[in-house]
Amino acid sequence: MTLMISDLDDRHCPSVERMAIIAQVATLLGVVCSVIIGVSQRGGDFIMGTLSLLLYISFQCSDGTLSLSHKNMLKQIPSTIESALSRFNLTSKTVPYAVCNCHCTYRPIYTPGSSTPSYPAYCTNHPTPEKECKEALLNASPNGERRPKKTYTYHDFNDYLTNLLARRDIETLMDRPCDDLVESLSSPPPRFIKNPFDAQFLHTFNGPEPGKLFVDRGDEGRYAFALHVDFFNPEGMTQRGASTSSGIISMACLNLPLDVRYKPENMYLAGIIPGPKQPSLENLNHYIRPLITDLVASWERGVRYSTTANHPNGRVTRSAVALVVCDLPAARHLSALAGASSHFFCSACNCYHKSNYGRVDFEHWVLRDKDKLRCQAEQWRDAPTSAEREKLFKQYGIRYSELWRLPYWDPARQLMIDSMHCLLEGLVQHHMRNILGLTTETISTTRSTSSAFHYDFEPLDPERAASLSMTTKEAGQVSAIHTLLVAQVQCAENADQVAESLGKLQSSLLHKNMASLRYVCQSLCCVPEKRTRLYKIDYAKALVQWVGNRFIHVYCH
Repeated sequence: MTLMISDLDDRHCPSVERMAIIAQVATLLGVVCSVIIGVSQRGGDFIMGTLSLLLYISFQCSDGTLSLSHKNMLKQIPSTIESALSRFNLTSKTVPYAVCNCHCTYRPIYTPGSSTPSYPAYCTNHPTPEKECKEALLNASPNGERRPKKTYTYHDFNDYLTNLLARRDIETLMDRPCDDLVESLSSPPPRFIKNPFDAQFLHTFNGPEPGKLFVDRGDEGRYAFALHVDFFNPEGMTQRGASTSSGIISMACLNLPLDVRYKPENMYLAGIIPGPKQPSLENLNHYIRPLITDLVASWERGVRYSTTANHPNGRVTRSAVALVVCDLPAARHLSALAGASSHFFCSACNCYHKSNYGRVDFEHWVLRDKDKLRCQAEQWRDAPTSAEREKLFKQYGIRYSELWRLPYWDPARQLMIDSMHCLLEGLVQHHMRNILGLTTETISTTRSTSSAFHYDFEPLDPERAASLSMTTKEAGQVSAIHTLLVAQVQCAENADQVAESLGKLQSSLLHKNMASLRYVCQSLCCVPEKRTRLYKIDYAKALVQWVGNRFIHVYCH
């Protein structure tokens, strides 16, 4: 079944084109004052009324009457700036959602023949599995109407796409990348990636039909989008930090060339998340749900437009989120993954525990499995209690996100950190400050001990640690023990100094938990000989012997 959209004729022939020339000029003057000069709505209404009055006076005959043509012309001139804007189709279709203090959103309900929205009186959301919100959603206005305490305005995605498809040049540009990619599939991959359609993801991204790529569009329009969510302080940044926070949800069409992709008229603003505080944890789901609903329908059923610039008889389109681009906090917030400062510090691979910061053995990095992540997120969503949810989050580092409603969502491949935050404020800053040491700090700062040699220790993943019943602290100490075993030692000129250095190593190892020492010994195949009972000192001595027999590397300072 295909979703049908049929009210598109006005996009190609705005009603202003059917007006008399003088009425067009008067209407245009009011629109320019509103859109370009920034006149308020009240000021715009005054301008439209004044123009009508001036034309009425100038059209009057000597006896004070008007000709029939002049009467018809004056009727065409809108009396309000809102009506003038509608003649140019500058306004978009919006949906005013009621918002509760728990951030749950409610779509309006319209009775037949009425344009007044109605909403539930009370919130029925469950912020936790055990508790229903039940807070009042509406306030009584002076005229007796009950209106939402807070609203969230959602701009209809299909209406936005309608505006793009009404422009012949834009529709041609949007169809070209899919066709070019299909033609180049048998050719070697490009040496340099110039646009998203050159990258591997869209080369392998399957569409809604089994066995067919998304870009294999046939007669349909296939459009890939980048989703962006960010929060900002509408009052400006101060030294005290942000005191209020609002957010935006926007998308850019990746089918468009870079030089036109991010022009305001081609960008999609789904909505502005109201402040004064940004939604916490999974509450962001309430604001992206309307957009995800439109995207799911577009993917599964397609959207048919009754006419477009290049297809007068209409066409079916399907749209998909190819990637999500945010800064690091917003990326974790939107995807409902644990924060970057948690033990689940990587959203792409299975690297676990903060003690593994700085690992460069990329050949051992394995992408997180999207099916497991989906299962874990749905487990969290369906958990009957808050305690169970917290337990699952600590175990897997994931909550439920509305993005999982998209059948193709794979955060390991589709969740990106934008280049400004990743490169300029992330990697480059780290390289300059921490690696090259180009800071204002004093040069007397003690440097951390370097490694004397490299050894491929067996990493400890979360599943292995859980099977050994190791605590988080014990799992973290494994990496610390690895660091001690490969650390540099002071120059040793005789056997006594060598023994002293190994004694310090043994003393440091004795400060670690026995479970951690036992795991490292087992992974290095240097478990002490069996006795009635093994103690921490036995494992420490075995590791010291492993270092002494194989890898003592002397550095003279």
